[in-house]
Parts: sequence; C-alpha cells; structure tokens
Amino acid sequence: MQPKWSAAFQTAIRCAGKMPALLLTAVCLMQFSGCKPKEPATVPATKQNVILISIDTVRADYLKLYNSQGASTPNLEELARDGVVFRNAITQAPYTLPSHCTMLTGYYPASHHVRDNVRDTLPANIPTLAEDFQKAGYQTAGFVGSMVLARNTGLGRGFDYFDDSFSRADVHAEDLGAIERPAEDVFASFKNWFDKRNRDSKFFAFVHFYDPHSPYNPPGKFASPTRDTREQYKGEIRYVDSVLGDLFTMLRNDGAWGNTVLMIVSDHGEMLNEHQEVGHGFFLYQPALHVPLILRDPHRAMGKQIGDVVQIVDLAATLMEISGAGAQMQTQGESLAPLLEGKSKKNKFAYSESYFASLQFGVSPLFSVQDARLKYIESPRPEFFDLSQDVGESRNLYEQQKSFAEKMKQKIGEYRKTYGSNQENQQRKVSAEEQEQFAALGYLGGSVPEKNWDYTSDPKDYVGDWNASLEATLLVGQRQYGKALELLKRLQSGHPSASLTILTTKAYLGLGEFTRAEKTAKTLGDTPEGFSALAEVYETNGRQVEAENAYKRSLDKQFSFFVLYNYVLYLKRNGKTAEALQVVNTARSRQPDTDQSRGFFAETYFLLEDYPSSEKLCLRLIEERPWELKWYLQLSAIYQNRGEIDRAISLMEANRNRFDQKADYFMRMGILHKLARHPDKEMESFQQMLRISPQDPRGYFYLAKSMLDQRQDLNAVFQLAGRGLQLSPDPQMEIFGHYILSEAYEVAGQKQESIKQLQIAQKLEKS
Repeated sequence: MQPKWSAAFQTAIRCAGKMPALLLTAVCLMQFSGCKPKEPATVPATKQNVILISIDTVRADYLKLYNSQGASTPNLEELARDGVVFRNAITQAPYTLPSHCTMLTGYYPASHHVRDNVRDTLPANIPTLAEDFQKAGYQTAGFVGSMVLARNTGLGRGFDYFDDSFSRADVHAEDLGAIERPAEDVFASFKNWFDKRNRDSKFFAFVHFYDPHSPYNPPGKFASPTRDTREQYKGEIRYVDSVLGDLFTMLRNDGAWGNTVLMIVSDHGEMLNEHQEVGHGFFLYQPALHVPLILRDPHRAMGKQIGDVVQIVDLAATLMEISGAGAQMQTQGESLAPLLEGKSKKNKFAYSESYFASLQFGVSPLFSVQDARLKYIESPRPEFFDLSQDVGESRNLYEQQKSFAEKMKQKIGEYRKTYGSNQENQQRKVSAEEQEQFAALGYLGGSVPEKNWDYTSDPKDYVGDWNASLEATLLVGQRQYGKALELLKRLQSGHPSASLTILTTKAYLGLGEFTRAEKTAKTLGDTPEGFSALAEVYETNGRQVEAENAYKRSLDKQFSFFVLYNYVLYLKRNGKTAEALQVVNTARSRQPDTDQSRGFFAETYFLLEDYPSSEKLCLRLIEERPWELKWYLQLSAIYQNRGEIDRAISLMEANRNRFDQKADYFMRMGILHKLARHPDKEMESFQQMLRISPQDPRGYFYLAKSMLDQRQDLNAVFQLAGRGLQLSPDPQMEIFGHYILSEAYEVAGQKQESIKQLQIAQKLEKS
C-alpha cells in the first residue's frame, strides 16, 4: 500500500540540511511503511544475458574499491570504472546458505526460514531467480564452489545445469580440507558450459567462488610470506580477482561482453576477531553485514558510485528488470534500476537477522535495521550506533538515544510482521559425511529447538563458547586431544550437540581412552552418526566384528559415501579386499550415476587395486570434466602402478597446456620423471612447482630430496628443507622434511645431527 507521508516528513525533507541526523531519521521512521508499490519496469529493447557472481565471505572494507587499505583487485576495479559501485550494500543474514537463499529468491529470511547452513532447505513453494529466468526462455546454469550450496538445499531448482560436484574428499575422512573447489576450477566448469551453450537463446548463470572463506590458504603468488591471517584473507580475494579477469577476457573474446549484465556481490563478510568473533554468523556488526556490490549493464550509462542503502534481497528484482527478461517475478525486495537512472529508492533501510547463536546455544536471536547513518541491533542488551561517527561500532548510544532507538526497533517489528511467515523450517537429513564436512568448515550445526530458546539470554555472553567450539575442532584436527577435551567437556556440559559429541569421541580415541569413547558415542543413540562413531571406536580398539556390524548399521540407517569409504578401508586393512570389492559393487549398483558417485567409485576402485574399473571411470570423468586435474593424476597413477611409466608421462605431457599453472601437475610430473630416471626433468618439474606455489612446503621438500639424491649442493638442500618446515607443513610432510635433513646431515658427515633429525621424524610418526 502507498506510504502515508506526513507533513512533518515533508518538512524534514526540505530542512534535511538543517536537522540533526538522529532527529531526521526518527521523523522518517514515524511514517515509513514497509509495504510499497512496484514501479513499472524499465525493460530494455532486447533481452540481455545475466551472470550473477557471488564471492563468499568478502567484507567490503577489505577491497581497495571501498577502503584504501583493502586488497588490490585490478579486475574488479576495472569493472567498477565501467559500472556502478554500491557503497552501502547490506546482507540480510551473515551466513552462506540463508544469504544465498535471499539472493536467489528476493525473499527475506523471515519468509524463507532458512537459518542454518547444515540442515535447512529452501521451501519448494518459494520461486527462485533461476526458475523465473527459465520461464522467460533463458538457459540457466549454476556453478558452486562449496558443498554448502549443493542442490539438495533447494538452490538447484530452475537450473538446466547445476554443477555442485565435490567428487573427491567430501567422501572420506582423511582429506576433508578439499570440500571446496578453487575458483579456477569453478571457472573452468563454467567455461566448459559457456563454450557449449545454445547461442540462439539468452542465458542466466550463477557462479559462486568460495575461496575467501576460512581457512585462508591462497595459492602460489597470492599467499602472504608472513602467513598473517588478514594478509592471507586478502590473498584469497586477490586470487579470485585474477580468476575474474580470465572470466572477463572469455566474455570479450566470445563477443558476449556487450550484451551481458554482470553483478558481483558477496553473501556476507568476515569478523576477523572484531567484537571477539572469529568468523561470521554470530553477530550483526558491519564487518559481517556490509558487502561489496558491483553492477555492469552494457546498455546503461555507468561509471558511478551510489551511496543509498541497498539489500541482498533487492538483487533478484533488479536482475529481472534490467535484463529485459520480461517475467513478473514476485519478490519482497525492490529493483535498484531507479538508482541507476538517478532516481530515488523507496526503502531507505536494511534489515538483517541471525539465529546462529539461538540454534547453537538456545539464546535470543538477533535482528538489526540500519540506514545510511544509524543502526539498531535488537537483543536482550540492545545496541544503537551512529555509523557515520563510529565505524567500529564501539560506542553504544542506546541509553543516550533511547527514543530514537525505539523508533528503529519498531521498524524491525514492521519488517517481521510484513515479511514473516508461519511456515516451519524445511529440514533435511544430514549424513555422517556431511556432519564431517560441515565441521571441517566450522559449521557445527546448531540443533537447539525454538521452544527451548531463552529470549533473555544475550548472544554476546556466549561468543566465547562459540570460539571455544571452533578451537576444539581445530585441536582435534591437530591431534592435540588433551587440550581439545578440556574445552569439549565444558562445552558439552552447557551446550550438548551431536557435532560436539562426535568431536569428544574422537578426542577420547586419540588418547586411547576406548571405554570413554564408546560411552560418548553411544549417547548419539540409534542414529547413522552414532553407529559411524561406534564403528571408529571398535575398529581402533581391535573389536573387528563389532566394528563391521556398526558400519553396516550406519549404512542401513542412511547411505553415506563417507561411511562406505571408511568401511572399505577397514575391510582392506583386515585383508578382506575381495569382500570390500563386493560391498563397493553392490553400493554402486544402488546409487545414481552422478559426477559425485563416479568420482567416489573411481577412487575407491583405485584403493582396492581394481585398476580396470578405476580406469574406465577416470576416462569418463576426463571426457565429461576435462578441466579437473585430479582425474588425470589418478589415471597416471593407475598407469604407474601397472609399470607403464612412459604412458603416464605421455598422458600428463599431452595436457601440460591445460594445467601448466597448477603446482600439483608439476609435482606429479616430478615424481614420474624420478621413477623414469630423468633427473634433469625431475628437478625442472619441482622447480616449476615452487615457481607456481612458493608458499607450498611440498615443493621445497621434493626439490630438496631431488637435489640430495643427485648429490647436488648440500647447502641448498638444507635451506630448502628448512624453508619447507618453516611453512607449517601437514604432519606427513613434516616427517618427510626431517627425514630429508637426517639423510643430508649423514651425507655431510654430521652424524649427531643426522641422528637428532631421525629421532624427531620417528617421534612425529608415533604421535
């Protein structure tokens, strides 16, 4: 309905330059209504292609576009010179899945009810942006860099093609770090689709890069020599920007640049320990809410900056309008097209919410509303900030400006009344493998039911517990089980959860306390994750029959690649390879033939030395996904294990142009040349690996070993191995580094130092 603007408001507008900011905002709030009519769409004469690019976890002030101290991103900066930079874009939820649900539907979180990354799914009755473009005759395709946005969340609806394949380490316990795809692989998948698209119709593509999300480990030249957390974070942003440059070049070379709308945004920011928050999601402060938003429309005059407050919820309506798609999408946001033409935007406010602490600890949810200057956060201890004077949100003005703050509180009530729904959260079953995956990303999955929330408890009193849970996850991964248990016992006593119970079980196992580990695992009850945890306990304790039964019961409850892989490992370790193959073949016959299943079975057959089956799947995956290096690596390993070293080298050399900027390619080439006794090519390969990725400790160790074997320059060997150890290698590589030093000292005739390094390596192996 039409807002009823009072005479007082009209006066305020005329006198805006003479009124204090707080008073002006209060006057605006008195008469502002969240209900607003739709402006007639300004539809371009012809339809345009649309690419929506989401770069996960980028806070605006860490880009030089927004802050002179931010990361230099030359490709984004070039785009901005030809586009529009929105200076005050605010996300509605500081968490990946809820924010993307808002981005791709134009619905507020209060309506779609997606509050959590782990269990929630987008309700089927809420239309997606892809569905609306599809109805308008567009080809639609999506490419995501993290399993958090997999199709089973509901975000795959409306896409003719949706690449959420995480076919490797999301399926087994030993390599959980690879549950995201690097930006270059996401781009390669997009390019493969783009080159094959139907050129007779327009397209809508959603491309998601996950790299700036923790852990911060930028590749090659983008890594910081100091390993400083904030610099590493900037390095991830710079890396994604370099991939964007490749994407822009592709569009220009194809001829699509002049008829493609590009929108680049982030789903949320990152707190980086400000306000005591390590990551994001817990609080509603600006580092987590203020995100970059850049738009390029080739058919509009651009090259400007807009300071109006805009929201992620506005993006769907904006893209539908400026693309000329012509569909009448029903959204709760408003199109930003009027701002591009110098007109005003009706809604001057941004609304945000977080249920993160509620789901984790059963405390009050958080809600906020802000305009270009003022911000109110509703919580048991409310906060009110003047952002124009207090960028860091360090001075709470609530008590001094309570009347103004209460007006903004009313605005929150208005949003929730207008856009809230009685629809319950749509949730899905989370498999044991997903539990592990989400935990590895720091998503422990809150499970406190809403009926148990204490609305008088403030999340600010619980951020320490949240940080402790993240630290406990890290400590278990680092095998510091004693320290982890100290934290876990305290956390479990006040905030028990399945994720923390699994971590506690692992910690007891690591300490060899099998009885306590079993007792802890059994508290998970008759559940897939409970049986999976018990299987690990029994196997570690040598109780083979019970371990096998637990694996079977977990798989019977809910199929999981993660559990199946660990079951297969268990059978192989116990000399039951034939039985393991039978289990794998049975599972394969029952699973859909997808990218993920093909990848899993290719690796599992390789593990069980069924090379013909693994080879067939690798060849198919290479044909379907030629940009993914891992299948070439595995196929070359199959040839290697058959003794066909020359064939393995030929395979890799034939694809050098495709992968000549990947360190793992040259690492594999170095190993193959070593086996083929090509010392010069071996050393050249490891040197290339170091050139591409100078912060990767593996390159230093491999080159040092190569030089040592060839008895070249012992001083260089010592320097290389020492540098590798300085770069915090993983445990296996650390052991390798000390063995190299032990051998080098022996060659140098320094017996005592050689023994010392040998003892360090052996001690690390035992731990």
